[in-house]
Amino acid sequence: TKRETTLLECFKGFFTEKLANNLSRKTLDNYEKTIYGFLKEFEAEDIPTKDINEDLWYRWIGRMRNRDLSISSINHYIRDIRVFFHWCMDRDYIEEFKMKELKQQEELPKDFSDDKLTVLLERPRDEDNFSVWRSWAITVWILATGNRTETVRNVRVDDINFKSKEITLTTTKNNKAQIIPLTPALERDIKYYMDQWELKEYLFPDKNGEQASYNAIRIGFTRFCESRGLDQHNLHGLRHSFARNWAESDGNVFKLQTALGHSSITMTKRYVRLYGQDMRDSYQEHSTLEKLTKKVRKSGDRSE
Repeated sequence: TKRETTLLECFKGFFTEKLANNLSRKTLDNYEKTIYGFLKEFEAEDIPTKDINEDLWYRWIGRMRNRDLSISSINHYIRDIRVFFHWCMDRDYIEEFKMKELKQQEELPKDFSDDKLTVLLERPRDEDNFSVWRSWAITVWILATGNRTETVRNVRVDDINFKSKEITLTTTKNNKAQIIPLTPALERDIKYYMDQWELKEYLFPDKNGEQASYNAIRIGFTRFCESRGLDQHNLHGLRHSFARNWAESDGNVFKLQTALGHSSITMTKRYVRLYGQDMRDSYQEHSTLEKLTKKVRKSGDRSE
């Protein structure tokens, strides 16, 4: 017999546990948004857990499809609520049933072309406002580090050690501090940016020196792209560009996983798979078999 309670009562326990496990605020907010969105689809303030079943699950997906949400967006909500429902199933609040994501045609990540990146990397003019300089510096930073926006907006001035050429990242998706190298190009541009503005705490603050919100950074980047004549302005595209260039440059996939902060190598391998032709060329160029085969052939030619 299943334990009887309501969806929101269960969510309180789920939320409290995840909060104690030190999940990021953004992840918790996503869970909360998805749960309340689930209830909104059924115009309900709450639902008894005994009513959560496979039929309700597919009705929920159907309603989202009727609102013309993209498959990617629906799958994002599925992944969020699936974690919560599995938590409920493990505690005998709801019956077990399968919760699969919707199939979709795999698309290339929306990265920026190198031509567009060249436009974005052009240093701002002295008379440009702080938002422009901040967006330019953030562009430089993500292309050098592959950091997520949430990590970027939490970087503090003191996190950069110019003497040891290291950066300490205190806010990551997996909540594990990370030390990454301060590359020469990044050091040059960040120093130039810091020389233009008096930054006391956060490296990429709002105009008042406080921590910038995600929306402020996103809107600022959109305007920055538009001011440079670009119709593409997805901030996460910079991270995709970092990953693409790493994959195409034959970067080590395990090191790329660490740089991107992926908890699983599955997503990291996706970049390698999607840019497969470039990787095939690299495999041929760096293959031990290819090198040794050529060496054996040359040796054979000399002996003839």
